[in-house]
Amino acid sequence: MKIFIVLIFIASSALAQEPVWSKKYHTGSVTCLDFSGDGGKLLSGSMDSSVKLWDVSSGEVLKNYLQNFPTHSVQMNSTD
Repeated sequence: MKIFIVLIFIASSALAQEPVWSKKYHTGSVTCLDFSGDGGKLLSGSMDSSVKLWDVSSGEVLKNYLQNFPTHSVQMNSTD
């Protein structure tokens, strides 16, 4: 169900012909996702060596973490 919500958000922005997250997307393939327990935040990892923490309702990036290697797994802490 959580992935379904993200797909609806992305699809609705595509229908608006102006991507909501255009300047904040990963530049590499997204390899992993995890939602917070309340569904309000999304953690995404990518082959571009970044991990992003998103606010699901606004589509804003709350934090951007850069590392020296591609990300293949992310997990949200139960307190997040």
